[in-house]
Amino acid sequence: MTAAPIRRVVIVGRDVDLWLSALAIHRAIAPCGIAVRVVELPSHLGAGAVIACLPAFAWLQRMIGIDEAAAICAADGTFSLGQRVEGFGGPGTAFFHPYGDQSAPVGLADFMQVWAAARGYGLDTGFDAFALNTTAAAAGRMMPDEVEHGCHLHARPYVRALRATARSLGIEVHNGFVGTRLQTNGAGIAAIRLDNGGEVGGDLFIDASGSDAVLASGDMDADWSALYPGDCVLTAYAEPIGLPAYSQSAALENGCLHILSAQTVTGLEYVFDSRAQTDAEAWRAVAAALPLRLAEAHVIAPFRPGRRMAPWAGNCVAVGEAACRLDAIGQPRLHVLQWQLAQLIALFPLHADMRLEAAEYNAAAEVAQAHVRDFQLAHYRLSRAGASAFWTAARDLPTPAFLAHKMEVFAASGRVALGEDEAFDASSWEAVMAGLGPVPRRPSPLARTLARPALAAELRARLKTTRDRVAAMPSHADVLATLRRRGKP
Repeated sequence: MTAAPIRRVVIVGRDVDLWLSALAIHRAIAPCGIAVRVVELPSHLGAGAVIACLPAFAWLQRMIGIDEAAAICAADGTFSLGQRVEGFGGPGTAFFHPYGDQSAPVGLADFMQVWAAARGYGLDTGFDAFALNTTAAAAGRMMPDEVEHGCHLHARPYVRALRATARSLGIEVHNGFVGTRLQTNGAGIAAIRLDNGGEVGGDLFIDASGSDAVLASGDMDADWSALYPGDCVLTAYAEPIGLPAYSQSAALENGCLHILSAQTVTGLEYVFDSRAQTDAEAWRAVAAALPLRLAEAHVIAPFRPGRRMAPWAGNCVAVGEAACRLDAIGQPRLHVLQWQLAQLIALFPLHADMRLEAAEYNAAAEVAQAHVRDFQLAHYRLSRAGASAFWTAARDLPTPAFLAHKMEVFAASGRVALGEDEAFDASSWEAVMAGLGPVPRRPSPLARTLARPALAAELRARLKTTRDRVAAMPSHADVLATLRRRGKP
């Protein structure tokens, strides 16, 4: 007997995960005659929550019909040219992870190889200094059409904009708590009953409810807690810090503080070890680290990183933090959600027998999410941020085998051993490993084809060209002001 076709998709969740999922799925499958229904749960967003969108997020925004400039205006957003990482190499140190490539090859040699060879000749300039985005971020300048960029968005107004777009497209929306899942004979979900007595039926269900995972069964069965040094996260917000065109991750004595700046608010997330620092001490550490006035409202919750081994189980697919929970280092959370939605759309089932699609999705998710985890762990394993219990654990906790191989290859040759479905490309890995790790010992012979004087002249010329390009750019503040003016009716 042929399985029944998919006609109805029900997405249950809240906040950014819910509405991005609803819009992406609707845009992709509505032309096929498939209805999308949304069950919106009460929001978990704090008043000052800020979300980070990496450059690839522009694809998802275009797909769902959201213009980047309009999103930034609606959500008091800022542009982001990369990520500043402070103190991970020890007190007073910092490096910049710029979005996009660092610098063009020299002859046949990748720039990483050239830089490593030049360091062997006595160059004392950091790898990140040759990237256009690094210089632009330091100068507070940018030109959206010329530089690869992401953005930071104030979450609550962004959610309002997404919800309004979904309603304008005619997506059916229900509000309430999920009371009961009604099971079919094959153990799939036939419908969900809400606390108000309403019932929403569907053929495929998507759980975008965050860490509550109201539809997905059981806990995260791949627990990564033993790999990360922190077990608690403090979420707070503060007054605006200015308009830095980058995110920040700062090593404090007993934890790591992540800072995201929107135009009207600064979002804060502090990951710490509750065995070494009480909640009150964690709050005082955040307050002492920032020259800002913090809002008293803050939340402290357990941090348990991990992933669901079978995010697609039966006719239910968990996405976002219902499927995978990560640290804030590298700001990958929306990046992971985007990957999940793209895979789900590519593998969207034709009928109720979706076992093959689920198996392929789950296998790909295992690989892709492990690579994101490893990118985060590289920051910790290469750190030299002090001797506290947090940072000692950051260096000494077990290292997954492929990450250990990747760090060994880079330390030896400056090459990045990429795996399949890597969310972060070679330039991102280079930025982190060059920013924290040792200079590669044996760069390619191709990097030594230029004589030392010629190589030195080439590198000086590149630095000057970068400075000149940045000097011609408007300030970040002026770019945002121009967007606001254009956005007025």
